[in-house]
Amino acid sequence: MHRTPPAKLPTMVLALAGWPDAAESATTVVKYLVRKLKATKFADIDPDEFYEFSLNRPQTKINARGEREIVWQANNFYFYSPEDESQGLLLYSGTEPNLKWRSYCKLVLDMAESCGVQRVISLGALLDAVPHTREVRITGRANEPSLARKLEDMGVRESGYQGPCGITTALMDAAGTRGMAMGSLCAHNPHYVTSAPNPKASYALLTRLLETVTIDVDPADMRASASTYEVDVNKAISAKADVHDYVRRLERSFDVLYPREADLPNASVVVEEIEEFLKKRNPPNPGG
Repeated sequence: MHRTPPAKLPTMVLALAGWPDAAESATTVVKYLVRKLKATKFADIDPDEFYEFSLNRPQTKINARGEREIVWQANNFYFYSPEDESQGLLLYSGTEPNLKWRSYCKLVLDMAESCGVQRVISLGALLDAVPHTREVRITGRANEPSLARKLEDMGVRESGYQGPCGITTALMDAAGTRGMAMGSLCAHNPHYVTSAPNPKASYALLTRLLETVTIDVDPADMRASASTYEVDVNKAISAKADVHDYVRRLERSFDVLYPREADLPNASVVVEEIEEFLKKRNPPNPGG
């Protein structure tokens, strides 16, 4: 602890580097919010207890003074405390640990509770067979009914994935045990683009986050970066016929599996048409 944060930070937003952060899409969003909101760092977690350093190695670099230093895995807490306390944020940017996941989750959630957090939103990203030319697919879930309905109203659905999980899954399980509401948002990145970061995926996560949490931030610069990213990827694959053809096949599959809402008929219109169809097939009996 470097300083005492405000006791009223109702929402926590977190992202963890590593396996659950494909193309740095999620951690980019938290770092962006820290920068745009001028959030204050107030605490960090010592990495020594949670990492196998031969697997998750620290980095060595030469600083501005020409001195060599080691950069260890960062796990930093920041607070943003505006005049409207209901919009206060606890921001957490960390690295998925190798060891002691339950102890790690307890540390993070203990900090959240001490800051008065009532709702946690985790951001993540994965690699998937999706085209870069379509709207970024965002999946997610929540452990609390009203938050789950909120995500569903936004068009965020569970992916149905089963298999090895990331630390955010363990965090949601631990949060549920405490009775703390938690939701997750996960961006699906095209697996054939190996460069990082992916600002288009980050922008999609940020957009969904801003629909979930009231944050006073204008994401215009990230939106511009997302547009530039798509143009750059188009240029990169245009000279590679095999990749270009593969992307076209992905587009056709994606459009079938995930038709855009703009292409779908309005739900109320569909209901009216079904009711009209049933009336024609089963006209009312005059005799009652």
